[in-house]
Amino acid sequence: MDASASAKTNGNGNGTDAAKEKINYKARLEHKMYLATESPEPVYDISECGLKNVPSGVYSHCMIQRKEALLLQNNELATLNSGGTLGDMAKLLQVLDLHHNHLEKLPEEIGLLKSLRVLYLHHNRLKKLPDSIGNLARLQSLDLSDNALKELPSTLSKLKRLRTLDVSKNVKLKKLPKQLGACHSLDKLVGPDLDIVQYPEVSVCRSGTEAVMRLLAKDCDIDYVDPSAYQPPELLDGLPKNGFDEDPYEKLVRGNLQLIDQQKEAKLKEMKVMEQMRVERAGEEAALAVTMHNNKKKLLNDLAEDEAKREADVKNLQQLRDEEKKSLFTSLSSAEGRTDVLIDELMKAQRAQNDPQKVLEDMERERKDMEEMFTIKAGEAEKLREEDVLRAMQSVLEEEMKREMQRIQYEQGRNDVINSARSKDIENDQAIERELVSKGQHQKELIGNLLADEKCQRNAFAALFTKQDTRHKEISSQVEQIQSELASLTMVEMTKKDLKVEFEKDVMREKRETLTGMLMALMDQKEARQAELNDRLTELEKNKSQETDNYWLIQYQKLLDSKPKGLLEAEQQIDPVLKSVLSKAGAEDYMAIFAMKGVTMKQASFMTDKQLSELGVHNAYLRQRIITALEEEMCQSKLNGGGDAFAAPSAPLPSEDLPSAPPAPVETFQSNECVICLENKCNIIFLPCGHVCACWICETGLTECPLCRATIAQKVRLN
Repeated sequence: MDASASAKTNGNGNGTDAAKEKINYKARLEHKMYLATESPEPVYDISECGLKNVPSGVYSHCMIQRKEALLLQNNELATLNSGGTLGDMAKLLQVLDLHHNHLEKLPEEIGLLKSLRVLYLHHNRLKKLPDSIGNLARLQSLDLSDNALKELPSTLSKLKRLRTLDVSKNVKLKKLPKQLGACHSLDKLVGPDLDIVQYPEVSVCRSGTEAVMRLLAKDCDIDYVDPSAYQPPELLDGLPKNGFDEDPYEKLVRGNLQLIDQQKEAKLKEMKVMEQMRVERAGEEAALAVTMHNNKKKLLNDLAEDEAKREADVKNLQQLRDEEKKSLFTSLSSAEGRTDVLIDELMKAQRAQNDPQKVLEDMERERKDMEEMFTIKAGEAEKLREEDVLRAMQSVLEEEMKREMQRIQYEQGRNDVINSARSKDIENDQAIERELVSKGQHQKELIGNLLADEKCQRNAFAALFTKQDTRHKEISSQVEQIQSELASLTMVEMTKKDLKVEFEKDVMREKRETLTGMLMALMDQKEARQAELNDRLTELEKNKSQETDNYWLIQYQKLLDSKPKGLLEAEQQIDPVLKSVLSKAGAEDYMAIFAMKGVTMKQASFMTDKQLSELGVHNAYLRQRIITALEEEMCQSKLNGGGDAFAAPSAPLPSEDLPSAPPAPVETFQSNECVICLENKCNIIFLPCGHVCACWICETGLTECPLCRATIAQKVRLN
């Protein structure tokens, strides 16, 4: 029947379900129904039988055999309809245990059980209770915990003999019905959960059952009655009278369970005695069969096996170390090769920038873009989304102020600040934290007031204009790439020194000097470009019309709307993991390409350099950075237990394009420790040597590089 079918269909290959399959639920159900029929005890127990439906005729059997308790707990019941008519048990049934099932609702016929005194429904899926539950006039204990109830029916007020009600762990139950205040006999109320309850208030719920019942009675305009002094009304329905204080569950169910447990314990003791006797006989026979010769032979075999195992372990360990060393050398070579690619890409970009024809074309294009952008056309003032623009301006100003605060903190006395902070106790730290929160709120209010000033609007526009300038972004990206590669080269050099590996120091120094020269040139170009953008804004401010209202707001909105709407929507739909990988690789500008092509993280994980180039990533250095970032993400996913997250796509790549097994990624400056304090992360570049080997705290007062002892001419903090 259903129990057997359930046992067969629940298995999914793991140990728990496999153990479930071994249980013969059909035999267990037949055995329990036989015991319930033949036993004179007033308990009908068919719990833990894997039932999905109540067996047919159970309710009428309970009536015929005069059972006062029906136990159906620890099954998989989704309905109570298949067992017959609940009304058949109306005159005798006092205990109905349905906990740990799959019930989502109760039938209206539940109200026919006039003699019911205990109803256990915890650990089900109930979303709502029928109003007929209020007809259970003799009900004393009702457990509704661990369900999905959103509300309780007001008819619970009719349960004049209810003494215990448990509604805890119903995560959607926020209010109790005030009509519950009419249940004067209720002296134990558990729940609702304090973190979600709205009525009564949390403070009242914390005070206990009496406080809650007093509040509910007050809201119902009735007097509160102490449960110990309350006398329930007499019931004139002709059913057997039941004492108010006696617990039917203890009397009927637990007594029957204790008897069964005693019988089981007696059988277990008998089985243990027999097993002990069998073991003793087997031990005696084994002891007589074992001889000294066999013991000696076994000992020699064990010694030989242990020796062979130790040799195999040593060999495997050595092989593992050789593979790790080989993988590390491969990664270091890859990091050095990536530096050469970056230098080539920067050289190409520099040659392109030195082309007079291209420079003239870029200047003409920028001039036309400026004229078109900064000319306010008819109707643009009416389309101004002032509230959205001000909110965006506020975000930009907050970011700029935060960056300025970090710069000021860096320029001030760092060691004094840190030593002072370390000497503070916990209470002072909390006071400082509260003060910072207060200042942060004051800063937001200040920014909100400043946005009403046209000068502040102009500054916000200038910040966004600089941020979106193509040339400025290109220079900033190149600066960040050089900084990252200088950090990687430093890490490679330090790693090879630690491993005592010979390497060409002159070649390494030449690469660093080339990168540092480019870095200093790009920093000058960045300042020049910033000055050029400031001059354009100054000229624009001189030529703007004085009659134009909200001039800077309109220009800010035009900047925000400069990106096509379809492209924005596509970027919002890009895989968040892939978006994080591209940001980590410094390839944010290529997010649009990945978004428009609909490339997922799963597809990108198996892309080769050639496929990325065909996709539109023409910068060879960025292609390598993207591939490295993807490999790191895959390794991290496997370490976190998500090995199947980036399984091979259904359509396999051509055999010539299949990537080889990725080597372990080389950690960049983000995980490189300061060689001085060995605690903080390195974030200072020493020029002209180009080493990244100290943090912003320890670099104070240094005049020579800690690695190469070269004189420091300039210090650059990593972005």
